[in-house]
Amino acid sequence: MGDLKKLDPKNVIEAADAELKRFDDNVLGNISGRNALKEAEKKLAGFKPPNFSSIGLNADVSKEGVKLTRTPELDRQLEGLRAGFQQQNRDLRGLLPGVRAGFGKLTEAADATFAAERERQSGERSRAIGDLKQDLARRRVLGSSFASDTVGRREAEFAKQERALAGDEAGAKAQAFLQELTQTKEILSQANDATVKEFASMITQMNFESGLAADLQANLSAVLNGNLQQQAAILSKRADNAAAITGTVIGTAATVATGGKKPSG
Repeated sequence: MGDLKKLDPKNVIEAADAELKRFDDNVLGNISGRNALKEAEKKLAGFKPPNFSSIGLNADVSKEGVKLTRTPELDRQLEGLRAGFQQQNRDLRGLLPGVRAGFGKLTEAADATFAAERERQSGERSRAIGDLKQDLARRRVLGSSFASDTVGRREAEFAKQERALAGDEAGAKAQAFLQELTQTKEILSQANDATVKEFASMITQMNFESGLAADLQANLSAVLNGNLQQQAAILSKRADNAAAITGTVIGTAATVATGGKKPSG
């Protein structure tokens, strides 16, 4: 205190004025910077990621994550696609009874064709044998061995034709069976393919949505992480400003107290 009494009052006043001016410049400048930092921090704290919407998807984006929802239009499109594959499956399977191996339309057509041919041959045989017997009767040899041989040979000819027809029928039915079997396999393959496409379309959509959500989440995480880093930088800067203000106040007080002399050490 003894030193303070020896100070020239004029010097003390001048030193005080100078230090107060420097104090105003430094402190007020730091306060202004601190206010700007507070405003920036407020904006960062209130940051809300933007949502987005499209004709197919809407995204609700928040700090907690990303939630995707389908629009009614996309739901209708997906349902229409799935319904189309389901109908295709039903239509294809509806063809199966017509190609059932051994009982399908080809087999039925072969049965009808050879049944008609058998009926034709049977009628022809009846007429031919009948006419032959009448002719033999007119010649008065119907009961002879000659007549029996003649009728027998004619019967053998028709029997041969019947055996040939039976062979042709068996071959045609076998071919129809194989064709129907092949058609059954093809129809089942196409029906199964329609079923696979039905589920594949939904899986593809879900994979797309999952990938989009993952990308959005990654981008959101990057933004939020950047915000955290900026907030940390702001807190550090605020601490620096607070220290600067404190130092300015203490330095000014010390300078005024020593009459304008910088305190040593």
